Amino acid sequence: MERLRENLVVSLGNPLLDIIATVDSEFLEKYNLRPDNAVLMKDEHMSLYKELEEKYNPDYIAGGSAQNTLRVCQWILQKPKIVTFFGCVGKDDYANILQEKATQDGLNVFYQYAIDAPTGTCAVLISNSHRSLCARLAAAIEFKIEHLQKPHNRELWENARYFYTTGFFLAINPPAVMQIARHAYDSNGTVMMNLSASFVMQEFKEALMAVMPYVKVLFGNGEEAKAFARVHNWETKDLKVIGLRLVALDKENCEGERIVIITQASLPVLAFQGCTIKEYPVPKVNPEQVVDTTAAGDAFCGGFLAQYIQNKNLDVCVHCGIWAASQIIQHNGCTFEGKPTFREVRHLHIKPFRTLGSFDFDAGDHILVGSRNVFKVEEEEEDETTSLRNNNWSPERSLLKHRAKFQVISNKCDRPSSYGSGNSRQLNNAAIITGTVHRSADNHMTTMGIRGLQVSIK
Repeated sequence: MERLRENLVVSLGNPLLDIIATVDSEFLEKYNLRPDNAVLMKDEHMSLYKELEEKYNPDYIAGGSAQNTLRVCQWILQKPKIVTFFGCVGKDDYANILQEKATQDGLNVFYQYAIDAPTGTCAVLISNSHRSLCARLAAAIEFKIEHLQKPHNRELWENARYFYTTGFFLAINPPAVMQIARHAYDSNGTVMMNLSASFVMQEFKEALMAVMPYVKVLFGNGEEAKAFARVHNWETKDLKVIGLRLVALDKENCEGERIVIITQASLPVLAFQGCTIKEYPVPKVNPEQVVDTTAAGDAFCGGFLAQYIQNKNLDVCVHCGIWAASQIIQHNGCTFEGKPTFREVRHLHIKPFRTLGSFDFDAGDHILVGSRNVFKVEEEEEDETTSLRNNNWSPERSLLKHRAKFQVISNKCDRPSSYGSGNSRQLNNAAIITGTVHRSADNHMTTMGIRGLQVSIK
């Protein structure tokens, strides 16, 4: 396994300053925008930015899809300059903000500076917890492939092992993406790409299909995957069928199978590799904690990337992506604070006290621990009794869901964790090696008067 080193990853993207505001549906309709969609600014959007600044008191936050992903990746790695970023900005205050923020977050940035264009911006419009993006690329579209040919810059990308880009950048500079993709093929590197938005498939099909054979890891959300299928006349909306067909697209490098990841907001993440499909549940986040979902997809890619470049298995990569997205949506824009708390999740094996047999649970499973057994919770409906797998309890002793929901994940692995109180808990992302169940005389599930158990994490 290659150790983490400076410039291990190189990325091409559009550095943009996000201008974030909460608006109503009438504002979106006025500018012909839709929730959960992204577009490039057109003539009909010319007055949008001015209206935002005059009426909506927006926030200004460093953004750009690729740069967001890389900042999250660097935050999780906690080691600076693993990722090198190339993009184009103007010679203005917005560029200074982007440079400062990116450097603070550990990125190694090598911007090209446009002479006659301002730094690009992106209007991020929040409406009923949904987001709509309208990007004014400005200087970003001035990126020249010659910037990559400068001796120092060329040395950086020629010595990289992983390459990340987005459909957004492909739309403005296919030659630059193709040069990096061909180099990755020649040097046995890995190309990773985010589809980014439906318009990329619709308006830049030829460029996308030219680079696709070089892509080893492909990200997209459900709507983007369906847009890809429509453009190619696949005549299906089934994401599992679409994912398998994306995996099977022509591939230049025959070493290893392409990985396709399709996110679905709060629905399970779908991961495809070869003929295998895996689903990863997305833990629920309290709606009151959700601030802005704008950068959720970017953050997912950042979490995934941080583990992938360390040769972690697919499960760990996806779990880290889900965790990263869950953190970012609790802040405005792509912002984070403190040190990341993600820990690699391992399989948890529990052997119940005084009960023959044992049970295996995966990260994300909900369990109930009682006086004689451990059960997996299957039902999620409020105010209904919980159906229990491996159930030897009588119906009258079933417990209500909200008093019996536990998740088989812990933040700590160095001290006992009590699971016997009966209260609902969500304990996230840990390295759990062994769980041993002990009877606890002082823990009771008071609703039914049933004695609880204590799980000591070793």
